[in-house]
Amino acid sequence: MSAGRPPSRPKILKSKFVRAAGYALLGLSLISCGGISEEQRIIDRFRHMADLAEDEDTAGIMAALSQGYEDFEGRNKVATEEMLRGHFQAYRGIVINVLGARVTDLQAEEASLEADIMFSSGAAQALRRLIRLAGEYYRIEVRWVKERAVWMAANAEWRSVGLDDLFPESRHKLSEILPK
Repeated sequence: MSAGRPPSRPKILKSKFVRAAGYALLGLSLISCGGISEEQRIIDRFRHMADLAEDEDTAGIMAALSQGYEDFEGRNKVATEEMLRGHFQAYRGIVINVLGARVTDLQAEEASLEADIMFSSGAAQALRRLIRLAGEYYRIEVRWVKERAVWMAANAEWRSVGLDDLFPESRHKLSEILPK
């Protein structure tokens, strides 16, 4: 070493410092962005339930319903489970496309979601999933409650709607998934 020159630090130490600084900046950026919003958590939860329905996963759907769940026809969890099992036996190859979803009335422990879906079923399940054949359109309204920090469906209502009744964002999504 020459006199007057500070000893150089090993390159390994420098690379560890740079990597640690990079991770710290990444962590700070995630914190500053606030992570996933409650609105997005609810929409993601709904989309996951649609995936569970495509997989005919009755137990998974039931796990997402609150203890006091009741639908617009008065079905509680037990009656809903029976309905789902019957539906899955009657309709094979279910495909559910969530077209658009809006969270409304978001509060700390409860919220509402309105969503447009396209539902289809048939024997050619793989083909239907691949080309996303058009089916029936429904507007679903779900009331959510937070139980142990998890959004649970407390009430659901659905009705058939026409193409013209879909949310504008739903019609846009539909144009992306249906073959021209």
